[in-house]
Amino acid sequence: MKINGSSGIGGSSPVSNTGGTTRASTPSTTSQTTSSSSSSVSSSDGTDSINALENKFAESDFNAGKVQNIQASISQGNYTINSGAIADGLIKNIVSAAA
Repeated sequence: MKINGSSGIGGSSPVSNTGGTTRASTPSTTSQTTSSSSSSVSSSDGTDSINALENKFAESDFNAGKVQNIQASISQGNYTINSGAIADGLIKNIVSAAA
């Protein structure tokens, strides 16, 4: 499925669905200047931000196995939500933000 149209803000944003995954294209933040003998590419702050996030993600405690187990539980319909733990976490965050 491919949808092309104007989002009303900043032009068009094509969206395509490939095998259950929806991807949206956004305008590139990279500009390219080409001359007859060489080419150069300069990036904006967006690329620097992406690189910083990738570095932070590499240093995180991300557990891909745990994510896969949760995804399997959700798709099988047997994932249970611990509302008490969620409430405790929200209260803890509010208390620490107020301090």
